[in-house]
Amino acid sequence: MIFLIQWSASTPPLPASVICIAATLLGGLAFLASGFLIPHRVAFQRLFWPEMVGAVGIYCTLWLWYVVEREQVQRIQRQVQAEAAQAQRGWQQYTEQQRTAIQDFLRRWPQLTPQQRQQEISRYVGQTPACLGVWRVDSEWTMLPLEVRATAAFEWTEVLQCEKTQAALRDPQQRLLVQPRSKGSSRRTLLLLIHPLPEELESGHLLAIYSLEDLLQQWVGRSLQTGFAVTVEDEEKVVFQWREGEREARPEWQQSLLLTWGDNRWRMTVWPTRDVLALEELSLPHWTLGVGLIMTLLLALVMHLALTASGRARALERENRQRQAAEAALRQSEQTYRTLVENLGQGVFWQDAQGRYVAVNGTFARWLGRPVEAILGAADEQLFPADRAARFAREFRQVLQDGTPVESEEAWETAQGRRMIRRMLTPVPDENGAAARGVLGICWDVTELRRLEMQLRQASKMDAIGQLAGGIAHDFNNLLTVIIGNLDLALANASSGREPADEKRSQQLQTALQAANRAAALTQRLLSFARNHQLDWRPVSLNSIIADVVEMLRRTIDPRIRIETACDPDLWPVRSDPNQLHQVLMNLCLNARDAITPPGVIRIEAQRLPAGSRRREQGLQVAAGDFIRLSVSDTGCGMSEEVQARIFEPFFTTKEPGKGTGLGLAMVFAIVRQHGGWIECQSQLGQGTRFDIYLPRAPVSEQSATPAVDEDHSLAEDTPLPPPRRTPTVLVVDDEEMVRNLAKAALLAQGWQVLEAADGQQAVEVFLQQRQAIDVVVLDLTMPVMSGHEVFRQLREIDPQVKVIFASGYAEEQLEESERQAMADFIKKPYRPQEVVHAVKAVLKQRSAGETKTHSQTLPELSIPSSVPSYSL
Repeated sequence: MIFLIQWSASTPPLPASVICIAATLLGGLAFLASGFLIPHRVAFQRLFWPEMVGAVGIYCTLWLWYVVEREQVQRIQRQVQAEAAQAQRGWQQYTEQQRTAIQDFLRRWPQLTPQQRQQEISRYVGQTPACLGVWRVDSEWTMLPLEVRATAAFEWTEVLQCEKTQAALRDPQQRLLVQPRSKGSSRRTLLLLIHPLPEELESGHLLAIYSLEDLLQQWVGRSLQTGFAVTVEDEEKVVFQWREGEREARPEWQQSLLLTWGDNRWRMTVWPTRDVLALEELSLPHWTLGVGLIMTLLLALVMHLALTASGRARALERENRQRQAAEAALRQSEQTYRTLVENLGQGVFWQDAQGRYVAVNGTFARWLGRPVEAILGAADEQLFPADRAARFAREFRQVLQDGTPVESEEAWETAQGRRMIRRMLTPVPDENGAAARGVLGICWDVTELRRLEMQLRQASKMDAIGQLAGGIAHDFNNLLTVIIGNLDLALANASSGREPADEKRSQQLQTALQAANRAAALTQRLLSFARNHQLDWRPVSLNSIIADVVEMLRRTIDPRIRIETACDPDLWPVRSDPNQLHQVLMNLCLNARDAITPPGVIRIEAQRLPAGSRRREQGLQVAAGDFIRLSVSDTGCGMSEEVQARIFEPFFTTKEPGKGTGLGLAMVFAIVRQHGGWIECQSQLGQGTRFDIYLPRAPVSEQSATPAVDEDHSLAEDTPLPPPRRTPTVLVVDDEEMVRNLAKAALLAQGWQVLEAADGQQAVEVFLQQRQAIDVVVLDLTMPVMSGHEVFRQLREIDPQVKVIFASGYAEEQLEESERQAMADFIKKPYRPQEVVHAVKAVLKQRSAGETKTHSQTLPELSIPSSVPSYSL
């Protein structure tokens, strides 16, 4: 045995799990051998086998105890060594970070202003709790504080009086020193980081002072795990302690390494705490030894008893295992059934052949509002109304007779309210599978599914309407472009004297042009409703928005509904997107219109609310400052309190199906919140409704800015181009022939050459043929065959310097960022002829500054020659 113990000590340690398995196998083999051999041997053999088993068990126990003990000690040693090495690396990295931060700051010292230097030093001291402050030491060794922590209490003069400090200040290299604490200081040790200032700027040094206690505290918090303790010692005494009270006495579990700061050294000692040792189960070797010896003695004691009763015990054990397995399977099956049935979100029930309920789950019972015991044994007539019970009875008989499932769906008045329930009945066959001995039913709640389907259909319809409105508005813009352009050309001909003056005809043309412009404005509003666009934040007066909405409403609503306005003429502007506010006011007015049975009144008010003029009511926290209140009231039917509590919920509406999406007030609420305001509602049944919207006043700095005014270029006013070397050529690409003719007439009037393309593919082909001659391309975005975006990309691949002016009825937001940066200009449809001319002329002026394509003759001012025909619808 001693030999085996010595041999095991000289071999590499094996895992405790392997040793345990080997010992268990050895003991099991000995037990089996004794069980087979002892009944066939003489009496002295009966005494020999227990002794042999006992001896082998004692040896295995001692061997296992020794290996487990040694493996545990070595494992803890490895953990402590790894943690000590990690802590040493953490100290080096942490101190190197402090030096690197100071060096980076000094490298940027010449480029920083005094304020920036102070800010960076303050930020560094604030982010480094161990740093007591940063000083600048001038050539006369005077310490000038740059940033000092408020808790730092020590004599600065004592730092300079130290011989090591004075020697370091004479050294042109960075130095790391340790300064003992000064008199009256609560700090143990001060660490000094001295770095000379850049010589090209000024002489002196930058001195950063750290507290060794705090530095070690920060280092330990970052580098040391929770389950380890540490002490740091110099040659005289302990400098720093971390979890000293949890230190264990065993020396083999400690690891000491050096920590350095410049030329200074400290000894760091790391050891595990009780928490780590508790995880290691230090008592395991002792328990292994004790339990092994006891088990060995017990095994030897009971061996002869086990041998005599082994056969019977094995039979009983086998029978017991089989019975336990059957019971466990039965319990598992029953538990699985209950878990599946009771946790289903669907209601499940079973009716026998007479229609009585023999089993139901909790969900079905909750829907009926009755306990499970009250449902079992009852029939449909006792649980449901008469008409529903009769219908269920017919379905029950049909399932029993036909043997096929039956499904139905209807609204139930459940304990949770009115719900839409779908019900499916399935026959339950008997043991032979011939006849049905009952019906299995499943019910599930499809209320939310049906509501979502309805919302999806409504949303799809609204999306289709929006797309249709956008497409119609786009086509209408092309027609308006032709109408407005030809009216401008006709007015230009009349004013230039090329045609006989007719005052009445001029007035008629002016009236038609005004009507077309109003139609164009309406089209833009329709487009703004039909698309998602970026918010255009700017100071806006609500008076102008109210006027636009009132004008539109008076054309569309029943004339018996009177619209009244009361607006403050000196109303403050609000910072907003006018399109969004237009939508808010329009939604509120349309809701008021729907609530009124003509005749009635819709009243719109706008007034100023100076700061402090509105009190806080019902706990509402009102923001400070000036506000504008926009009110919309009506004399309609009003709303109940229940309806008022839900008016801002998405998809909630009191209108008839097909007459409302339930999104109007939800959008109003979201837009008002986005503008920094809030909305209130007051309503009573039969007395009307009033909505008050509170919007903050626009900042004074934005109000003082002069809003941009669109230039109204006249056909008769123009700025001449520099003398060209040849006639400019413009390529007009548009799928509408009348729009092309209008642009062509305006451009030909300037003496320019015009090429046409009716779609994107033709435009690319014309550009390939006339690439050297084409100076500007006027490109429509929405075309058949190939869109304007694809044409633009292909033109850029052919000629990266091509000048393209986009023309579209949609907003400029539809362009990608790369397209907006590369385009020459953007013209919004419906446009006027002079807008095309001015856009092209601006591009030609840019090209004439230094590009290869130059012009050869002076261009006349914009006018309509008699040789160019006017195009009209």
